[in-house]
Parts: sequence; structure tokens; C-alpha cells
Amino acid sequence: LKWADIVVWMAALVGDGACSINPNVTYDINSKSVKFLAKNFKKKIIFFSTCSVYGEQEGILDENSKLNPLSIYAKSKILAENYLKNSNAFIFRLGTLFGVGDKFSRIRMDLAVNTLTAKAYFEKKLTIFGGNQYRPLLHVKDAARAIVHVSKSKKYGIYDLGYKNYKIIDLGKEIKKTFKNKIKIEKISMKFQDTRNYRVKCFKMKKILKFKPKYSVRDGVKEVYELLSTKRI
Repeated sequence: LKWADIVVWMAALVGDGACSINPNVTYDINSKSVKFLAKNFKKKIIFFSTCSVYGEQEGILDENSKLNPLSIYAKSKILAENYLKNSNAFIFRLGTLFGVGDKFSRIRMDLAVNTLTAKAYFEKKLTIFGGNQYRPLLHVKDAARAIVHVSKSKKYGIYDLGYKNYKIIDLGKEIKKTFKNKIKIEKISMKFQDTRNYRVKCFKMKKILKFKPKYSVRDGVKEVYELLSTKRI
């Protein structure tokens, strides 16, 4: 790594289900590899963590809030963050990503905006469990913009990155608007198995990094809709 000026570390096993299959493998990939990086690379590091480290909490959270990881995935990211504490690192706790980065790469369809858009397209309805749980959302292009934005900065530390906090039910309503109200929303009182519920301020992102996301949820829904309607997916 001596030839590099910056390492952007995105390699990880992601998703609660995948990470729970073999926790030892998850920690090897998500945590121990980052320990190696911190020990062997002393220049700038940009690392992708996750807002999932907050788990389920009331109120609006920031980078100093207590952590409440509910999954192996979140725990592995916290351990990786700890390994980077004394490094020249930007640690980005990403909100739930959505949208399309380009027309060629593989897209994750297991994330809230993308999967609900697909369900609306194919099933003509959305089933929302509970719906009052919050998620901070972020377009994948804004995650990429953040990397470029801090490439010349030295304001290292932990930063929550998000565009907006959405209730899942309101996310469903946003998708319904994009589909010109041609879909039905069915709300079920039973809680979904994913109990995460958190909102983040992203104050440091705006005030210290001077970074502002620019892609809306509607932008992402339209992008995924285009992929579906043109049979790319």
C-alpha cells in the first residue's frame, strides 16, 4: 500500500442475514482486515461504517450517542471503527443506501427504497409492517460524492451521512406518488423482524465537512423504476 495516497475501504460482508451465517468469517472480513489496514497504512483512510450501530433508540442521534448494535454486522463495524481510532481516517456511518450508481454494476435490491419500489412495480401494492420505524436514507451517488469531497480534507473522525430520516410508512407514500397512486399500501400492525429504529442529525456532516447530499428518495425510486420497466432487472 506504500504507493497509495488514500485507501477507500468498502470491502465488507454486508447484510444481517449474510453476516449471521458464520460470525467468525464476518469478523475476519469486516474487522480483522481493517486492523491490518490501520497497522500497515499511515496515510488517509476513508472507511464505510453504518448507522446500524445505533440499533433501536428514541430521539435524534449523533456521533456521540450510545451504540446499540442489534446484529453481527453492526458489531463487526464497531470493532473496525475502534481499530481506526488512532488513524488518519474518515469513518462514514452511512444511512440506508438507495438508488442506482450506474447502469452496469450489480445493484442491491434488499435495501428499503429499492426493494419497496420493486414490490410496488411487480405486485401493485406495498405491505408495510408497523411503519413507524425510522431510517436515515442516502443515495449511493451521494456516498460516492462524499469520498471525493473529503479526498483533500484533514478533518478526520466519525461522521453520520444521511439525506433525510424517513418513517417506513412515509417512504411507502413517497413511492406511491411516483407510481401516480396506482398502487395500494397495506399497513399491518405486526412488527417486522428488523427492529432497527433510529434517526440521525448529520450535523457534523453539514457543519464540519460542509457536505450536503443532493439526491432525493424520489430520484432513487425513478431510477429503480426505469431499470424495472426496461427489463434491466
